[in-house]
Amino acid sequence: MGSTDREGDGSGTADQSAQRDMLAVTLARARIAVGLGLTVVAGLVLGRAWTAHYIVWWCAGGISLALGLLLVVSGIYAIYPRRRRSKAVETEMEDAPAEHDPTMPMLGALLVYKYQVVTEGQLQRALDQQRRDRRKPRLGDVLVEMELVTKRQLDKALEDQQQHLRRQRRQ
Repeated sequence: MGSTDREGDGSGTADQSAQRDMLAVTLARARIAVGLGLTVVAGLVLGRAWTAHYIVWWCAGGISLALGLLLVVSGIYAIYPRRRRSKAVETEMEDAPAEHDPTMPMLGALLVYKYQVVTEGQLQRALDQQRRDRRKPRLGDVLVEMELVTKRQLDKALEDQQQHLRRQRRQ
């Protein structure tokens, strides 16, 4: 079994996942650059339309401007997604035990949003792996086993959860 295939789940290594994330950011930056270029072209075309009064120039400028802005906005959202609950975090919440305090931050949410050490996709793969495993390991153990987080990062997130519980008990 190769190092890129862990127990046949096809999840790959943390390095491959980081490379995919970097590629996604690079492509998003390219969209932004092309979008900015199109908005500059749109400005030039609309300037020509202002002096020539041809409808074709107005249409070309408007389309260039719309496409340019669309590319810029989509690139920005690809790099800086809105802070919303991901499908992975929702799945983690569904799998939580019944006695789980709903105000306590979920481990996956802490690792994705606060510490930003795993992506939503990596969390989803870890949750899927956890669900498939007959031993029913804890999510943190699965993340460490998949080499997505270090033991130290996991301990820090778990300590954060414990501090939250202590604050809740004091109130």
